[in-house]
Amino acid sequence: MTELVPRREGRKRNAATTSERIRRTALELFSTQGYEATGIRELADRVGMTTASLYHYVGTKAELLTDIMRDAQARLLAAAQGALAGIDDPAARIVRLVHIHVLAHAIFQLEARTVDTELRVLDPSALQEILDARDEYEQLWREAIVRGCDDGVFTVPDASTARLAIMTMSTGVAHWYKPNRGASPAELAVNFSDLALALLRATDAAGRTVDTAALALGDPAELIPLLGIAPPASTADAAR
Repeated sequence: MTELVPRREGRKRNAATTSERIRRTALELFSTQGYEATGIRELADRVGMTTASLYHYVGTKAELLTDIMRDAQARLLAAAQGALAGIDDPAARIVRLVHIHVLAHAIFQLEARTVDTELRVLDPSALQEILDARDEYEQLWREAIVRGCDDGVFTVPDASTARLAIMTMSTGVAHWYKPNRGASPAELAVNFSDLALALLRATDAAGRTVDTAALALGDPAELIPLLGIAPPASTADAAR
């Protein structure tokens, strides 16, 4: 009986690996040629299995897309909540939100592109689920900006427009960022948080302009584990 346990665990690991391989391949296809242009047979051929086997691992194509979006949104929300834990200052909260958003869109580019462009193909119930999850995430941004405006930390004519501008520019990273060329995701995150603070006209109690460095929040790379992956080697080495 005890010999069956390792075998079961091995089968579970193999199934998880296969499902992840299918997801990665699906994301490559969805993000480059679109969900509707990607056939289930094409996806099965790419991963080297029959369509029947594909359905066994990930269900229908629509279910696969919904699962990808659900997991992406859940990861982003959990990471943002973790990054904001213990931080009360509105400027610091916006910086942390920008850092998480930019890191996620630079690291999970194919996933981010798919989530951004394929919402329209979801069925109504799945669409509502994803929109509700997205609204919960965006509420963190709304609260931080409104609080900053109320406290006199930010000076913008319209908090909603400011939020949309910052989130849109940060989301765009997924569409143009080239890994291993130029700035790292963490460096990019700092650049974008400085832009966000400038757009919000952030100031301290003395009326001085606030930038990311002044808030002393540390290296954004230290937030990467919140997204469920290991930090870069340099960050891990520095932590030891």
